[in-house]
Amino acid sequence: MRFILLAWIGLGGLPAAAARAGGAPAATRPASRTQTPDAIERTAKYYLDLYGRYARSADPLARAMVAIGLAGLDDPRATDRLIAMTLSDRTPLVRVYAWEALHARLPRLTDVQRIQWTRAGFRLDSHRWLRGDLRVGLVDALGAGGPTPPNKARFRRLFQTTNSRAPGDMRTLDAMGRLLAHWKSPDLIRHLADAMAKEDTAWRAEYVLRRLGADVGRATRGIRKVGSVVAWREARQAWLSWLARQRPAPTEGQESQWQVVSALLPGGEKITDAGDPRWRKDLELERFHLKQLDVGFLIDSTGSMGPCVRWIQRDVVRLMRAFEIISREPRIGVTFYRDYKDDYLVKPIPLSDQAQVLSAAMKNVSAGGGKDIPEAVYAGLKGMLHTYRWSGASARKIIVLLGDAPPHENELEDLETLIGSGVKRGFVFYAVKIRSRYDRKHKRPNYDPKLATFDKIAALGGGRSFWVDFHELHRRHQRHWGYASPRPAEAPERIILREVLKAAMAEGYEDRVNHFVNVLEQFIERSGPETRRPIPPYRKPKRRPPPRKPRPRRDPQD
Repeated sequence: MRFILLAWIGLGGLPAAAARAGGAPAATRPASRTQTPDAIERTAKYYLDLYGRYARSADPLARAMVAIGLAGLDDPRATDRLIAMTLSDRTPLVRVYAWEALHARLPRLTDVQRIQWTRAGFRLDSHRWLRGDLRVGLVDALGAGGPTPPNKARFRRLFQTTNSRAPGDMRTLDAMGRLLAHWKSPDLIRHLADAMAKEDTAWRAEYVLRRLGADVGRATRGIRKVGSVVAWREARQAWLSWLARQRPAPTEGQESQWQVVSALLPGGEKITDAGDPRWRKDLELERFHLKQLDVGFLIDSTGSMGPCVRWIQRDVVRLMRAFEIISREPRIGVTFYRDYKDDYLVKPIPLSDQAQVLSAAMKNVSAGGGKDIPEAVYAGLKGMLHTYRWSGASARKIIVLLGDAPPHENELEDLETLIGSGVKRGFVFYAVKIRSRYDRKHKRPNYDPKLATFDKIAALGGGRSFWVDFHELHRRHQRHWGYASPRPAEAPERIILREVLKAAMAEGYEDRVNHFVNVLEQFIERSGPETRRPIPPYRKPKRRPPPRKPRPRRDPQD
């Protein structure tokens, strides 16, 4: 790194005095030789040559980071490098990163580059390597090529492989709706109207068709009244009648002028100052070979933690897919804890490299109990550290505590001692503070609304503590009834995955983790086929008459 800094100064970086002083503020630094065209060109060439060497690395993770680094540079030569990586890299994940980096600069591509990018996207999609929001770029590729018969066929195939109940598919369906509104293709409109004949495809067909802005009522609003079978049949007829009445003109041979560039990777900036530290810090990548990775999730499973318990049950498979990309031998373990005198104190599920085994073991776990505020954090952590068969000293070992209540005060000293011994064994501790819907109701003296003990646990364990909210974020992003909500940028599961990857990856990659996770989360996305049951019409239950009061018995002697 020292050689790189000296080289930067020699190449026209910060002046020696400014370098010793830490650099003058941007507002007071006068125009210098670092802003001349020659200095900027030398900087860009040095940047490209250095990344060119890393692009030949045998480590696919380093090459993926090269794609992210090149995505930040707005230079035609960086675009050429990304095109070469998209077409020829031997690892599918690296090709996906380079392809998405090109999507972020789509308006600046030449006609030849756009054709190369489009064909590369179709090849990636044919192997099912574009998933989740990555398929928004695929829709852009269709729009750039116009409504040709092959592109219409790809549109139909893409529609068949999406799911309006999967959060990872909703932005793709939005993009398909925008493309249909631009094309106004009668045969595609008819195809989507015919898809309303089946319950499994009717919901997303209407979702895409609504982008046309037609004066056709929503079938989903009448389902409760007449049932889904009748509602979809009437909606299909209404859309076919609208198509016959409007006769929208097809746009055969016309390319789309709209482009929604990638929200996953940066579009790039031009170098305007060779001494800008933003570029200097981006010039060194470490070789990254993580053989063994053990991640233990220690989760409070008392009554208020239901959303968090359901998250680990649902997402453990996705977490394993992510860890398999950065490690050759990843394992995950989950330990649930409650409190003394509850149904159970600690329920450990051993470390495993089989996500399906973990999912099956957690299937019957539910949140409950926890009548008072403090919980048995010490007992849970002690059980996890002492009962698991952890990997050796060379492995990366991470423990993630998730809870909304502090540990018992009389156990704090033992807890600190336990964490200290864990640090000596190579563990890193993270603490996730869960915002509970019961927070406002607790007004007891021993309630800690800031969960300062979790901050202390993370500080002693060499990690970080941070808040997540499994309630508010999902309520804020609710979609229309019957459809999934796309994962927000600060979704709890994304925050947790990002922080765990920061702990697992080498320090030289930390400034790229956010962009790395943005694409990785889509690459590991899996959405199965959409299956829906017909909804019968809602029938208001009949009101039962109040029970008659029994008549008093007459005494026969009266």
